[in-house]
Amino acid sequence: MYKEVQEARRLNRLGQTGRHIILPSTYKGSPRNMIQLYGDAMAIVRDLSRPHFFLTMTCNTQWEEIQSALPPGRQAHHCPWISVRVFAQKFKCLCDDVLKNGVLGKVIGYTWVIELIPKTGVTTRTHVDNT
Repeated sequence: MYKEVQEARRLNRLGQTGRHIILPSTYKGSPRNMIQLYGDAMAIVRDLSRPHFFLTMTCNTQWEEIQSALPPGRQAHHCPWISVRVFAQKFKCLCDDVLKNGVLGKVIGYTWVIELIPKTGVTTRTHVDNT
């Protein structure tokens, strides 16, 4: 049994109602998943040193690709899937440029985070180490 569950059981903090389910680290967005991803990122830093580049990409709902895909009379916040799809395509192009085409030099390690931030859109942070 997980040590956190044992501790909660010892302190009688599990509660009496419902069914308690422990999510595995493979469940996207779960606390265990976030801890595992953080550990993986820190392992990259430990083995390859700190990143030399920190890239931030933010989705702009005024991009032509988003505006032209919107149904008449709709705004981007009415159809968030359009923004997400356009962002994913542009992010893939950025990754191709940096990782495959080497626009920032040879990449020996990388990691990224994609966040959905309410009212501001989608943001990604990419760490690239190219020593």
